[in-house]
Amino acid sequence: MAAINSVIIFLQKVTPAMTNMECFERLVIPFQVLQYKTRNVTNLFVYTDQINKQEDVKVQLNICSFELPGILSWTEIITDQVSYIAPAIVSHLTNLQQKNMELQSFLERLQVDINSVSMTLLCQSIQGVILAAVNGGIPALKSRFINAKYQEENPSHVKYVRELENEIYRQNVYLEGLLKIHGEQNKQMEGLQQEMEKEFEIRKRESLGNGDLTFKVPALDRQSIIEAKNNNYKTCFH
Repeated sequence: MAAINSVIIFLQKVTPAMTNMECFERLVIPFQVLQYKTRNVTNLFVYTDQINKQEDVKVQLNICSFELPGILSWTEIITDQVSYIAPAIVSHLTNLQQKNMELQSFLERLQVDINSVSMTLLCQSIQGVILAAVNGGIPALKSRFINAKYQEENPSHVKYVRELENEIYRQNVYLEGLLKIHGEQNKQMEGLQQEMEKEFEIRKRESLGNGDLTFKVPALDRQSIIEAKNNNYKTCFH
């Protein structure tokens, strides 16, 4: 009787990093452009895993031989051995940046076609941001990172604190537009709308009144590109 050889398949969910995007920084870019570049022009994919109670993350890079999707929709991973530890503030900042891109996408799509995003999806998204039940939302970020004590203890993180403050401002801009649309188009959720508007006004009063709406490569992507280059791997082909 022939021997049966077992095979173990190991799967990881990775996210594409925004390579080749530096040329767009400091510009006001429509989300569709950013989305196209991320989906079609990258050879760097990122896997993250929280490693301690402080929420620092281990970042593992999967670097491909050429950009996906490519002609054959596959490419060889030339290394998965490059990794580094990112502090919690970088992880939280990146999550906020990614959420803001989602909100930006919703707002731009709805401004063109009011039926392009379902009101149920929009309601869930903005409710999850304004009335955050998980991890405390923006108030928790402010309490943990945006204060003098944290900056004194972590002087190298001051630039991330400033970016956090600006991303909160960006989020407020997108939320203001989305709340208006939600209130006009989702009348059956009037009670929730009023609660969200009340919380949002409090949030605006406690945040920066102005900021920068131009594109920035997400913090974790930016650091991953640097780590890849420091290990002599190319992440830019253009």
